[in-house]
Parts: sequence; C-alpha cells; structure tokens
Amino acid sequence: MQEWGVQFEVLDQNQILEKEPCLGAVIDRYVGAVFFPDDESGDAHKFTNEIARLAAELGVQFLLNTTILEIVKGSSSRISHLLTSRGDVSADVYVLSLGSYSPILARALGIALPIIPVKGYSVTVALNGWKGGPTRPVMDDGYHAMMVPMGDRLRMGGRAEFAGYNTRVDEKEGWRVLNDIMKIIPALRSHIDENAALNWSGLRPMTPGGPPLIGPTSYANLLLNTGHGPLGWTMACGSAKLISDLIT
Repeated sequence: MQEWGVQFEVLDQNQILEKEPCLGAVIDRYVGAVFFPDDESGDAHKFTNEIARLAAELGVQFLLNTTILEIVKGSSSRISHLLTSRGDVSADVYVLSLGSYSPILARALGIALPIIPVKGYSVTVALNGWKGGPTRPVMDDGYHAMMVPMGDRLRMGGRAEFAGYNTRVDEKEGWRVLNDIMKIIPALRSHIDENAALNWSGLRPMTPGGPPLIGPTSYANLLLNTGHGPLGWTMACGSAKLISDLIT
C-alpha cells in the first residue's frame, strides 16, 4: 500500500478506542488496526438510482426487465446484434458487464471467462436512534465481517458460499453475519429488533486472482467489464472510465 501511495495509519489499542469507542468491550481481541483516512462509504442503491436518473436525462435508454437470450455473431469477427425477450437490439459497440452471469453468454461466443459466483450476505438493521455504534466502516479480519453505518441503519456483511447461481436468501447465514457483528459490538443486541433485520444475498463475480476483466475481446465491437468480485461499486466509476476510453 505504501508503494502505491495509499494513506494509512497503524493504530494500537488506545488509538483504536479513540477512533471507535464502540469497540471498548472487546478491545482485548485486537493487537492493532489499520485506519484509512481517505476511505469513503455510502449507499450503493441510492447512488445507482441517481446515476441512472442523470444518465436518462442525457439520453441513455434502460431496457429493464429484459432478458438477453443470445449474443448473435455476425459474418466476421463482430457482434451482429442481441436477441432479447423484447426483440433484437443492435449497437455499434457492446460491453459485456453482467457480473457472475457474464461467462454464460460469453461461452457461446467461444470466450472462456475465469469467473465463478460466490454468494455473500448482508444484513441491515434499524438503530432506532442509538448512537453507540461505529461512526465509520469497521472490518474484522478474524470474523471476516464488516459493518457500515448508514444514517440510522447499520449494514453488516460477510460470509462466502459456493452455491452456484442460487440466489435464495438463507436466513441462517444472515443470522451468522448478525451474530458475528454482535460479538464485536455486544451492546448492539439490546438496541435493535433482530426479527426486523433485512437479509439480502448476492453473487460476487470472482476471478482467481481478484482483478476484474476489463478490455477488448477477439470480437472487434465487444468489450469486457466484469469480474469485479465484492468490489463492484468500489471499482464501478474507474472501470467505466477505462471502457469509455477504449471505446473512444
């Protein structure tokens, strides 16, 4: 991280408590922490909706609730069109950016993408005005769990499950995420309604080494922007900039 100019501070136990007093009950678990002053967090759902609204104002057309049935090859090394549940869709350039589902459509084109879906879980609870939780994202490498304050809500994430393309929410896994966080902040239990917790699961498009697949393919008008693992939103804008530069 130093080599790439990432700003960070190594904290001892006392410094951890200065940053996050909520960890006081379990501070003996930690020998230290790494604090990233430039790190940011936010609500990916709000961001996505707003970016879609702004894009639509610029003329972008979104075909929601539309299934891509096939990417149809042309007579040469080009894509002819997309066959969808709404009929044919044609374009000058195509970007394959379907996360864990990208390999399914690419396979028919003779493109083997080293991406597999890894199922992850998040749990969101209302804090009901309680101010004793974290003031910034906290990640515990021991539990492979993290929590992010989002206004009067706390979002918690963790777990990794190899379940193919099964997106069903297994509430037991959600409870495990919540219980791991409660081991880090025991006081949380008395301030939330566990039965009202919102469970969610999604598929992380993982590559063997971690970096996403961004760039051209053997088809002149087809590019890849996929395989971002658990960092889809983190890398979204930078990946889009790379793709737009390649297209133009």
